[in-house]
Amino acid sequence: ASILLLAGPHGIGKTRLARHLTKVARDRGARCLEVACGDAEAPLSGIARTLDDFLDTRGVPADQMPGRLAEVLSREGIGDDRTPAELLRILRPSTGGDPAREQDAEAYSNYRIQVVLDVLAQLAARSPLVLVIEDAESGDPLTQALVARVPLWSRDRGKGLLLVVTWTP
Repeated sequence: ASILLLAGPHGIGKTRLARHLTKVARDRGARCLEVACGDAEAPLSGIARTLDDFLDTRGVPADQMPGRLAEVLSREGIGDDRTPAELLRILRPSTGGDPAREQDAEAYSNYRIQVVLDVLAQLAARSPLVLVIEDAESGDPLTQALVARVPLWSRDRGKGLLLVVTWTP
């Protein structure tokens, strides 16, 4: 994975540059996902919304979600038999208890980050992928941890992924 950090004060043009990059990338055949961070968000909620839109699962009733996810992920060539259930826990965290969640919150958080990174790697392996995370400084701690983990993770995986992060100090 390649990482581009656009940092600077408000109004300097970080968002405009990120949008230009995604337009150029789309024109060249890349898929682009854009995450808008905000204050007081639930963990990974911005990424979950973006994946919901990309996978066309937003608004799908909870009882239909497992089948829909399995269908979309299969079409995209993502994951294995476990991936729909794992991704469902991220897209719809309220869909049921998860024993791992209650036992070790830190391990569960790391697990959720890893599931998202695995899905992104598999998407990027099929065709170039640009992931833009806007205003990462105001994102939830788990989204910030995901951004921080990309450089380490990308040594082994993430070919075809460009992570663009905007940050206002």
